Amino acid sequence: MKKKIIFNLTPKYCNTLLLEDNELAEYYQQPRDLAYQVGNVYLGTVKKIIASLNAAFVDIGHEKLAFLHYSDVSPYVLTFQEYLAAILKGDQDPVPIGQFPLKETTDKNGKIETILKQGSKIIVQISKEPISTKGIRITSYINLSGRYLILAPFHNTITLSKKITASGERKRLEQLAIALRRTNFGVIVRTLAQKKEAALLDQDFEQLLDKWERGMKTLRKHRDKEHACLIQNDGVFYTFLQNLLNEEFDQIVVDDGRVYDEIKKYVHTILPHKEDIVHLYQGQANIFQYLGIEKKIKNFLSKIVTLPGGGYLIVEHTEAMHVIDVNTGNRTSAAADQEALAVEINLAAAKMVAHLIRFLGDGLGGITIVDFVGMRDPKNKRLIYDTMKKSLKNIRVQVNISTITRFGLMEITRPRVRSFTPIDHEKICPNCQGTGVPRSSIDIAAQLEQQVSLTMRHGKNRPIRLHVHPFLYAYINRGLVPKTWKWWWKYKKSIAIAQDPALSITDYKIVDGNNEILAEAPKIVKRPPMAYEAK
Repeated sequence: MKKKIIFNLTPKYCNTLLLEDNELAEYYQQPRDLAYQVGNVYLGTVKKIIASLNAAFVDIGHEKLAFLHYSDVSPYVLTFQEYLAAILKGDQDPVPIGQFPLKETTDKNGKIETILKQGSKIIVQISKEPISTKGIRITSYINLSGRYLILAPFHNTITLSKKITASGERKRLEQLAIALRRTNFGVIVRTLAQKKEAALLDQDFEQLLDKWERGMKTLRKHRDKEHACLIQNDGVFYTFLQNLLNEEFDQIVVDDGRVYDEIKKYVHTILPHKEDIVHLYQGQANIFQYLGIEKKIKNFLSKIVTLPGGGYLIVEHTEAMHVIDVNTGNRTSAAADQEALAVEINLAAAKMVAHLIRFLGDGLGGITIVDFVGMRDPKNKRLIYDTMKKSLKNIRVQVNISTITRFGLMEITRPRVRSFTPIDHEKICPNCQGTGVPRSSIDIAAQLEQQVSLTMRHGKNRPIRLHVHPFLYAYINRGLVPKTWKWWWKYKKSIAIAQDPALSITDYKIVDGNNEILAEAPKIVKRPPMAYEAK
């Protein structure tokens, strides 16, 4: 299988696209100004202890306090806190981590107030970035990821990836990890370490140790502060290459000169013989458009996703979950063949949903509910379940799925650690606010006249100015006797009227001499579609 990586930089986002045999596989999007990334390590200060939640809120410098649940507290946190106290005290520089024997682990069912106190400092790592209205989630399990190994300070275990199945290779890697391990450092051997030489693993381990020691030097510099960033994640581009780059990749395309130089240097470090596959795109057109894949990306990012052979998906995102509705479209069939048609559409939908879950990543993270076309035969439901499970095998994170219920619903859960902002290809109509029924000029004018009447009666002789869209302005001033004259005769007050192109056709606002808003057009509330309308 030939693989290709596309790195696209826009003024707001860093976009990463993985192609497998020229087909879209994975898509990652990260804001360029994102400061608080998954994997960053911070010195924080406990601000609140919430016993009812068995959690603490920690200040790490973000506008919202970070959330630390007791289940995310390392069992060796007491030793970690003793080590932190020694650094903050500053009697010894540097402080060797091996001087602190690991104390007894904390109780799994314990209370957080027995470990942390308000005002105490703690070293934490971001495990989930702020999503929507939710703040950052943190953990005191510190894991520093390398290409082949993961370093875990204040742990004493050696763990191998479950994907390493050969018993001989597992034994070899375990012996290498034992030889590399230092006191109070745990080691996790990653899948990429398979069949790699001991020198490469040793080099990776030393780099991780150096990364940890540099973080502790930063801690000593900022020990008087309430919060500080100790270890910064390398960014989405480098994390992607570190986790995925192997012999199967034959091209890496970057559309930014500075990032091109950095990535070329990084690839030379981890796979020197692959340095020549890094290319710089300097064309005027968008790189996705140049490669002829922009339409496919837009299809996957849109609300309606078409299925091969007919049918389509409607993808809706809410605060609590994602909902995918499978529709047959214009496919029709005789009554005797309805079950066969449903199976055909659902098979295509299952493969597409699995593809979307992999492609969008955190864009479909959390809970996803899929509403399949109704089927009667339990064997067909099992077939769809098996197809979905098989199609999800290529996803690098754990995905859980449920069997199809009698209502035709399937629940899919996937970890979500960061926010996802898909490109908006549609905008709500400013006239109807998405209802599809625009209001007439007569109706708007009648409502406006009623609002003017109420404002004039309670205006207390204040000067009044009316802001409207130019079209509504022309409607009010049409004819030999415009409405402004009629209002003057009726209320014995003159009303200034101003054109405001920034307003929609149906909007208006009434302000006084101090530009204080006295009244404005009510907003149209979009009615959600009924069940029979969604199909």
